[in-house]
Amino acid sequence: EMLLDGVSAQWAPSDSPLVQKTPKELGHLQHSTANSAGRAISLDDQQVLIRPDFEQFPQKAITVEFWMRSLDRCRAGTPFSYAAKSGEYSVSDNAFLISDYNNWVVAVNENQGFGTASRGDDAAGMGSTTGEWTHVAVTWTSELGIATLFINGFKIWEGERSAGSVIPNGGTLVVGREQDCLGGCFDSAQSSTGMVDPSIEYGIQDFFGEMDELRIWKTARSGEEILFAMDRYGKFLKGGKDLIAHWTFDEGSGNVVHDITGNGNHLFLTGDSSWVTSSVSNLKAQRDETRKALLRSRPKSRTSAWATV
Repeated sequence: EMLLDGVSAQWAPSDSPLVQKTPKELGHLQHSTANSAGRAISLDDQQVLIRPDFEQFPQKAITVEFWMRSLDRCRAGTPFSYAAKSGEYSVSDNAFLISDYNNWVVAVNENQGFGTASRGDDAAGMGSTTGEWTHVAVTWTSELGIATLFINGFKIWEGERSAGSVIPNGGTLVVGREQDCLGGCFDSAQSSTGMVDPSIEYGIQDFFGEMDELRIWKTARSGEEILFAMDRYGKFLKGGKDLIAHWTFDEGSGNVVHDITGNGNHLFLTGDSSWVTSSVSNLKAQRDETRKALLRSRPKSRTSAWATV
Protein backbone atom coordinates (compact mmCIF):
# COMPACT_ATOMS: atom_id res chain seq x y z
CA GLU A 1 0.00 0.00 0.00
CA MET A 2 1.22 3.50 -0.65
CA LEU A 3 0.66 6.25 1.87
CA LEU A 4 0.68 9.76 0.44
CA ASP A 5 0.90 11.76 3.64
CA GLY A 6 3.87 13.24 5.50
CA VAL A 7 7.25 14.66 4.55
CA SER A 8 8.99 11.67 3.01
CA ALA A 9 8.10 8.51 1.17
CA GLN A 10 7.34 5.60 3.45
CA TRP A 11 6.20 2.10 2.80
CA ALA A 12 3.41 1.88 5.35
CA PRO A 13 1.29 -0.92 6.79
CA SER A 14 -1.71 -1.50 4.57
CA ASP A 15 -5.11 -2.20 6.05
CA SER A 16 -6.88 -2.00 2.72
CA PRO A 17 -9.86 -4.34 2.40
CA LEU A 18 -7.78 -7.41 2.63
CA VAL A 19 -7.79 -7.92 6.42
CA GLN A 20 -9.06 -5.55 9.10
CA LYS A 21 -9.70 -1.93 9.98
CA THR A 22 -7.28 0.44 11.65
CA PRO A 23 -8.55 3.33 13.80
CA LYS A 24 -8.45 7.05 13.07
CA GLU A 25 -6.79 9.29 15.63
CA LEU A 26 -6.92 13.08 15.79
CA GLY A 27 -7.48 13.37 12.06
CA HIS A 28 -4.37 11.38 11.16
CA LEU A 29 -4.14 7.95 9.60
CA GLN A 30 -2.76 5.40 12.04
CA HIS A 31 -0.61 2.60 10.67
CA SER A 32 -1.45 -1.02 11.34
CA THR A 33 0.64 -3.96 12.40
CA ALA A 34 2.03 -6.76 10.28
CA ASN A 35 -0.25 -9.31 8.70
CA SER A 36 -0.85 -11.17 5.45
CA ALA A 37 -1.49 -8.07 3.35
CA GLY A 38 2.20 -7.33 2.82
CA ARG A 39 3.96 -3.96 2.68
CA ALA A 40 2.91 -0.41 1.85
CA ILE A 41 4.47 2.86 0.73
CA SER A 42 4.04 6.31 2.22
CA LEU A 43 4.33 9.35 -0.08
CA ASP A 44 3.72 13.08 -0.08
CA ASP A 45 4.32 15.94 -2.52
CA GLN A 46 8.07 15.49 -2.03
CA GLN A 47 8.11 12.43 -4.30
CA VAL A 48 7.10 11.52 -7.83
CA LEU A 49 5.94 7.97 -8.57
CA ILE A 50 6.17 7.63 -12.32
CA ARG A 51 6.06 5.23 -15.28
CA PRO A 52 7.41 6.89 -18.46
CA ASP A 53 7.09 5.41 -21.97
CA PHE A 54 4.05 3.30 -21.04
CA GLU A 55 3.72 1.51 -24.39
CA GLN A 56 1.15 -1.02 -23.15
CA PHE A 57 -1.30 1.55 -21.78
CA PRO A 58 -4.82 0.51 -22.92
CA GLN A 59 -6.24 2.50 -25.83
CA LYS A 60 -9.84 1.45 -26.54
CA ALA A 61 -11.02 -0.02 -23.23
CA ILE A 62 -9.68 0.26 -19.70
CA THR A 63 -10.28 -0.43 -16.02
CA VAL A 64 -8.17 1.23 -13.33
CA GLU A 65 -8.75 0.04 -9.76
CA PHE A 66 -7.07 0.55 -6.40
CA TRP A 67 -7.65 0.68 -2.66
CA MET A 68 -7.18 4.04 -0.95
CA ARG A 69 -7.58 5.70 2.41
CA SER A 70 -7.44 9.45 3.09
CA LEU A 71 -8.62 12.09 5.54
CA ASP A 72 -7.73 15.01 3.28
CA ARG A 73 -10.83 17.21 2.95
CA CYS A 74 -8.90 20.21 1.57
CA ARG A 75 -7.26 19.18 -1.71
CA ALA A 76 -8.58 17.83 -5.00
CA GLY A 77 -6.24 14.86 -4.58
CA THR A 78 -5.31 12.95 -7.74
CA PRO A 79 -4.60 9.22 -7.50
CA PHE A 80 -4.02 8.56 -11.21
CA SER A 81 -2.76 10.84 -14.00
CA TYR A 82 -1.82 9.58 -17.46
CA ALA A 83 -0.57 12.03 -20.11
CA ALA A 84 0.52 11.29 -23.67
CA LYS A 85 1.33 12.92 -26.99
CA SER A 86 -1.85 13.29 -29.02
CA GLY A 87 -0.11 14.39 -32.19
CA GLU A 88 3.25 15.49 -33.48
CA TYR A 89 3.10 18.83 -31.65
CA SER A 90 0.45 18.39 -28.95
CA VAL A 91 0.13 16.64 -25.59
CA SER A 92 -3.02 15.35 -23.91
CA ASP A 93 -2.17 15.91 -20.24
CA ASN A 94 -5.55 14.42 -19.27
CA ALA A 95 -5.47 11.40 -21.56
CA PHE A 96 -6.82 9.38 -18.62
CA LEU A 97 -7.32 11.12 -15.30
CA ILE A 98 -8.91 10.09 -11.99
CA SER A 99 -8.89 13.14 -9.76
CA ASP A 100 -10.44 14.97 -6.80
CA TYR A 101 -11.07 12.37 -4.14
CA ASN A 102 -13.47 14.82 -2.47
CA ASN A 103 -15.76 14.94 -5.55
CA TRP A 104 -14.59 12.36 -8.04
CA VAL A 105 -13.72 13.53 -11.55
CA VAL A 106 -12.82 11.39 -14.57
CA ALA A 107 -11.34 12.78 -17.79
CA VAL A 108 -10.59 10.92 -21.03
CA ASN A 109 -8.64 12.63 -23.81
CA GLU A 110 -9.27 16.06 -22.27
CA ASN A 111 -13.03 15.45 -21.98
CA GLN A 112 -14.13 16.04 -18.39
CA GLY A 113 -17.86 16.25 -19.11
CA PHE A 114 -20.10 19.20 -18.54
CA GLY A 115 -21.79 20.74 -15.51
CA THR A 116 -24.49 23.25 -14.66
CA ALA A 117 -26.00 24.45 -11.42
CA SER A 118 -28.80 21.88 -11.59
CA ARG A 119 -27.35 18.94 -13.52
CA GLY A 120 -24.26 17.59 -15.21
CA ASP A 121 -21.84 14.70 -15.46
CA ASP A 122 -18.58 16.52 -14.78
CA ALA A 123 -18.28 15.12 -11.23
CA ALA A 124 -19.65 12.19 -9.27
CA GLY A 125 -21.12 14.19 -6.41
CA MET A 126 -19.29 12.22 -3.71
CA GLY A 127 -15.76 11.56 -2.53
CA SER A 128 -13.78 9.01 -0.52
CA THR A 129 -11.94 10.95 2.19
CA THR A 130 -13.58 9.32 5.21
CA GLY A 131 -10.38 7.86 6.60
CA GLU A 132 -11.69 4.36 5.90
CA TRP A 133 -10.35 1.98 3.27
CA THR A 134 -12.23 2.40 0.01
CA HIS A 135 -11.99 0.48 -3.25
CA VAL A 136 -12.17 2.74 -6.32
CA ALA A 137 -12.58 1.47 -9.90
CA VAL A 138 -13.09 3.40 -13.14
CA THR A 139 -13.97 1.80 -16.47
CA TRP A 140 -14.25 3.26 -19.99
CA THR A 141 -14.70 2.06 -23.57
CA SER A 142 -14.13 3.96 -26.78
CA GLU A 143 -17.10 2.26 -28.45
CA LEU A 144 -19.69 3.65 -26.01
CA GLY A 145 -17.68 6.54 -24.59
CA ILE A 146 -19.05 5.89 -21.11
CA ALA A 147 -16.84 6.27 -18.03
CA THR A 148 -18.18 4.49 -14.94
CA LEU A 149 -17.10 4.89 -11.32
CA PHE A 150 -17.46 2.05 -8.81
CA ILE A 151 -16.96 2.53 -5.07
CA ASN A 152 -16.45 -0.66 -3.03
CA GLY A 153 -17.85 -2.64 -5.95
CA PHE A 154 -21.01 -0.58 -6.48
CA LYS A 155 -21.63 1.66 -9.48
CA ILE A 156 -22.27 5.18 -8.22
CA TRP A 157 -21.80 7.35 -11.32
CA GLU A 158 -21.30 7.35 -15.06
CA GLY A 159 -20.68 10.07 -17.63
CA GLU A 160 -20.07 10.44 -21.35
CA ARG A 161 -16.39 10.76 -22.27
CA SER A 162 -14.81 10.95 -25.75
CA ALA A 163 -16.78 8.29 -27.62
CA GLY A 164 -14.91 6.90 -30.61
CA SER A 165 -11.54 8.25 -29.51
CA VAL A 166 -8.39 6.28 -28.73
CA ILE A 167 -6.14 6.90 -25.72
CA PRO A 168 -2.56 7.38 -27.01
CA ASN A 169 -0.10 4.82 -25.71
CA GLY A 170 3.57 5.42 -24.92
CA GLY A 171 2.74 8.22 -22.48
CA THR A 172 3.63 8.90 -18.85
CA LEU A 173 1.74 7.64 -15.80
CA VAL A 174 2.11 9.53 -12.52
CA VAL A 175 0.55 8.14 -9.33
CA GLY A 176 -0.43 10.66 -6.64
CA ARG A 177 0.22 13.89 -8.58
CA GLU A 178 -1.68 15.66 -11.39
CA GLN A 179 0.50 16.36 -14.43
CA ASP A 180 -0.21 19.20 -16.86
CA CYS A 181 2.70 18.23 -19.09
CA LEU A 182 4.51 14.94 -19.58
CA GLY A 183 5.95 13.95 -16.19
CA GLY A 184 5.58 17.37 -14.60
CA CYS A 185 3.86 20.78 -14.40
CA PHE A 186 2.27 19.49 -11.19
CA ASP A 187 -0.51 21.44 -9.49
CA SER A 188 1.43 21.45 -6.22
CA ALA A 189 2.77 23.82 -3.60
CA GLN A 190 5.98 25.62 -4.60
CA SER A 191 7.97 23.64 -2.02
CA SER A 192 7.03 20.34 -3.67
CA THR A 193 9.38 18.02 -5.53
CA GLY A 194 9.30 17.83 -9.30
CA MET A 195 8.40 20.26 -12.05
CA VAL A 196 5.72 22.40 -10.38
CA ASP A 197 3.29 24.62 -12.27
CA PRO A 198 3.78 28.07 -10.64
CA SER A 199 0.25 29.18 -11.53
CA ILE A 200 -1.47 26.29 -9.65
CA GLU A 201 -4.39 27.03 -11.97
CA TYR A 202 -6.75 24.44 -10.51
CA GLY A 203 -5.53 24.39 -6.92
CA ILE A 204 -3.27 21.86 -5.21
CA GLN A 205 -4.11 18.37 -6.46
CA ASP A 206 -1.60 16.10 -4.69
CA PHE A 207 -2.87 12.87 -3.16
CA PHE A 208 -2.50 12.66 0.63
CA GLY A 209 -3.41 9.23 1.93
CA GLU A 210 -2.71 5.56 1.40
CA MET A 211 -2.98 3.38 -1.68
CA ASP A 212 -2.78 -0.36 -2.23
CA GLU A 213 -3.26 -2.95 -5.02
CA LEU A 214 -3.23 -0.65 -8.05
CA ARG A 215 -4.24 -2.47 -11.25
CA ILE A 216 -4.75 -1.58 -14.91
CA TRP A 217 -6.81 -3.80 -17.22
CA LYS A 218 -7.24 -3.49 -20.99
CA THR A 219 -10.96 -4.27 -20.75
CA ALA A 220 -13.88 -2.47 -19.15
CA ARG A 221 -14.66 -4.91 -16.36
CA SER A 222 -18.21 -5.47 -15.26
CA GLY A 223 -19.49 -4.59 -11.83
CA GLU A 224 -19.64 -8.29 -10.98
CA GLU A 225 -16.00 -8.81 -12.00
CA ILE A 226 -14.88 -5.80 -9.97
CA LEU A 227 -16.84 -6.89 -6.90
CA PHE A 228 -15.55 -10.45 -7.13
CA ALA A 229 -11.86 -9.58 -7.47
CA MET A 230 -11.53 -6.36 -5.46
CA ASP A 231 -10.31 -8.14 -2.33
CA ARG A 232 -8.04 -10.60 -4.15
CA TYR A 233 -4.53 -9.86 -2.96
CA GLY A 234 -1.37 -9.86 -5.08
CA LYS A 235 -0.53 -13.25 -6.53
CA PHE A 236 -3.96 -14.61 -5.57
CA LEU A 237 -5.52 -12.48 -8.33
CA LYS A 238 -5.66 -14.38 -11.63
CA GLY A 239 -5.72 -11.56 -14.15
CA GLY A 240 -4.63 -13.30 -17.33
CA LYS A 241 -3.63 -11.41 -20.46
CA ASP A 242 -6.10 -8.57 -19.83
CA LEU A 243 -4.22 -7.42 -16.71
CA ILE A 244 -1.66 -4.97 -18.09
CA ALA A 245 -0.09 -3.84 -14.80
CA HIS A 246 -0.46 -4.76 -11.14
CA TRP A 247 1.43 -3.03 -8.33
CA THR A 248 1.13 -4.43 -4.79
CA PHE A 249 3.59 -1.98 -3.12
CA ASP A 250 5.16 -4.87 -1.19
CA GLU A 251 8.84 -4.33 -2.10
CA GLY A 252 10.11 -3.32 1.36
CA SER A 253 13.11 -1.33 0.10
CA GLY A 254 14.39 0.67 -2.84
CA ASN A 255 12.86 3.08 -5.32
CA VAL A 256 11.22 0.68 -7.77
CA VAL A 257 7.64 -0.57 -7.46
CA HIS A 258 7.46 -3.75 -9.50
CA ASP A 259 4.69 -4.73 -11.86
CA ILE A 260 3.96 -8.33 -10.81
CA THR A 261 2.23 -9.27 -14.10
CA GLY A 262 5.56 -9.88 -15.81
CA ASN A 263 4.87 -7.12 -18.35
CA GLY A 264 7.66 -4.97 -16.94
CA ASN A 265 5.60 -1.83 -16.32
CA HIS A 266 7.48 -0.88 -13.16
CA LEU A 267 6.95 2.42 -11.34
CA PHE A 268 9.94 4.55 -10.35
CA LEU A 269 10.02 6.62 -7.17
CA THR A 270 12.06 9.79 -6.75
CA GLY A 271 13.38 10.66 -3.31
CA ASP A 272 14.06 8.50 -0.27
CA SER A 273 11.65 5.77 0.76
CA SER A 274 10.92 3.86 3.95
CA TRP A 275 8.81 0.74 4.21
CA VAL A 276 6.27 -0.47 6.74
CA THR A 277 3.93 -3.41 7.14
CA SER A 278 0.49 -3.69 5.58
CA SER A 279 -2.92 -4.99 6.70
CA VAL A 280 -6.47 -4.86 5.36
CA SER A 281 -9.95 -3.83 6.56
CA ASN A 282 -13.17 -5.80 6.88
CA LEU A 283 -14.74 -5.98 3.42
CA LYS A 284 -18.35 -6.51 4.49
CA ALA A 285 -18.22 -3.42 6.71
CA GLN A 286 -16.82 -1.40 3.82
CA ARG A 287 -19.67 -2.47 1.55
CA ASP A 288 -22.27 -1.62 4.20
CA GLU A 289 -20.77 1.84 4.64
CA THR A 290 -20.85 2.34 0.86
CA ARG A 291 -24.56 1.56 0.73
CA LYS A 292 -25.27 4.07 3.50
CA ALA A 293 -23.11 6.77 1.88
CA LEU A 294 -24.78 6.29 -1.50
CA LEU A 295 -28.23 6.62 0.00
CA ARG A 296 -27.20 9.80 1.85
CA SER A 297 -25.58 11.41 -1.19
CA ARG A 298 -27.88 10.25 -4.02
CA PRO A 299 -28.87 13.37 -5.99
CA LYS A 300 -32.54 14.09 -6.65
CA SER A 301 -31.90 15.07 -10.27
CA ARG A 302 -28.85 14.68 -12.46
CA THR A 303 -27.95 13.21 -15.81
CA SER A 304 -25.64 10.61 -14.32
CA ALA A 305 -26.81 7.04 -13.79
CA TRP A 306 -26.87 5.87 -10.17
CA ALA A 307 -27.11 2.26 -9.12
CA THR A 308 -29.71 0.85 -6.76
CA VAL A 309 -27.98 -0.58 -3.70
